[in-house]
Amino acid sequence: MRVAATVLLVNPPQLIENIPDTKGSGILLFSENLRTSVINAGLLSIASYLDSFGISVRILDLSQHNDYDSLGSEIESSLPEIVGVSCPSALSYLEFLRCLSVTKEVSPSIVTVGGGQHVGPLGRKVFDDTSHLDILVRSEGELPMHHIVRCVLQKNGHLCDISGIIAKTSGGGLLETPFPSPVVELGKMPFLKYDLYPRCWTFTPYVEEGRGCRHKCNFCVTPGMMCRYRGKPPSRFLAELDLARGIWGDEPMFAVMTPDYGANPRGALLIADGFEKRKLTWCTEFRADSGLCRKADQLVTKGLRLLTIGLESANPDILLLMGKTHSPSKYLESVRNLLDKKPDDLTVRLSMIFYIGETHRTLSDNLKFLCHYAGLYDALTYTPLVIYPGSELEKDFDRYSRDLGCSRLHTPFWDQRHAHLCTPSRYFTADEMINFSGMVERIFSDRDAWIASRSCYYQRNDDQSRSLLRNIIDPGQTC
Repeated sequence: MRVAATVLLVNPPQLIENIPDTKGSGILLFSENLRTSVINAGLLSIASYLDSFGISVRILDLSQHNDYDSLGSEIESSLPEIVGVSCPSALSYLEFLRCLSVTKEVSPSIVTVGGGQHVGPLGRKVFDDTSHLDILVRSEGELPMHHIVRCVLQKNGHLCDISGIIAKTSGGGLLETPFPSPVVELGKMPFLKYDLYPRCWTFTPYVEEGRGCRHKCNFCVTPGMMCRYRGKPPSRFLAELDLARGIWGDEPMFAVMTPDYGANPRGALLIADGFEKRKLTWCTEFRADSGLCRKADQLVTKGLRLLTIGLESANPDILLLMGKTHSPSKYLESVRNLLDKKPDDLTVRLSMIFYIGETHRTLSDNLKFLCHYAGLYDALTYTPLVIYPGSELEKDFDRYSRDLGCSRLHTPFWDQRHAHLCTPSRYFTADEMINFSGMVERIFSDRDAWIASRSCYYQRNDDQSRSLLRNIIDPGQTC
């Protein structure tokens, strides 16, 4: 028999509402093979935070079976007073809305709370799309959710005193409080209670090293959410690593969850020392201009086996347009040095974006780079640009459209989800962007390395998921 929960946190399924016919654009964006379940680290952090105050909390991950059937029965059995639904991506937005409606259909008195990287920047627009949302958290959720529980259930305080939320009022209006919310320093967070997450052992084990970002890339929503970078003290990170080892053991590769490993170089090396002492292997990601690019061989001796580098582009003009760097020459030189000296035991995945303003020359630079270093990197993700609400790109898109000839792609799928593919420039169509990105990704990726790089970053890491991924890319070597 289920134990009653005060708070139920829901990770919605992805891509089961209003999916378009994509036969003409291959399997790049909407293939069922790509509909893999990724652990919702934000929900687990919020659940662990609430649990540390003695608040009864459960997590329901609908992405593990991609339906809503269990939501109603979970509400009826655990009897939550608050249901929080996450929306980390535009690809789960319609599903997020459906979870809210299912909740209210089962129990209209439940207080519904929404949050996540996609809906936070949307703000009031979310309330235009649903009548089933009571409160929206616009940035990080640990402190706001705790205060919401205190206000709504314990009658301790008022919603108007919680920063960074939008809430329905009794008169039918909306209360919007100052943005952003305060945040909890990572070293003061309670340890994650991994076992709160359903079937946590089926995912790659991870420990969070940092949150937020120091940089202001134009295509990213993080700067707009006022998420300043905070790192975790190495001693605390290693204590959490030992906790994770108690669940997963020492055999699997551990993921270091961070937007920019090496933002604190000294701390990053101390963490690497901790992996070496414990004889563990690990994976992480850092920027192409990270100082750790010069220390890849040292990190490999300390157990690093898989590295993702956010290259984004090999063309200086596009890098400047992205706001990725102020010094494209140094940026590209850094990643070239890493690839030239890449240790044999290190698998490297490059990440690139088909960006606005692309021309035949900018794409030629990317292809020349990929061909020159083919065999030194092992896998590639080449992503068609999606314009997300809250990014600087979205805010200034009209100007870019006039200058570069780019335009939003308006279809029911994208309009309903409040994110848009685009015609990237006056030289290329959206279909050309999609097909080019998919072909280049597969041409320049070794299949086993590509599968490993996807399955080792927080998503389901089981035989079924790996089998699905193997259907996407040919088994041949990179060109």
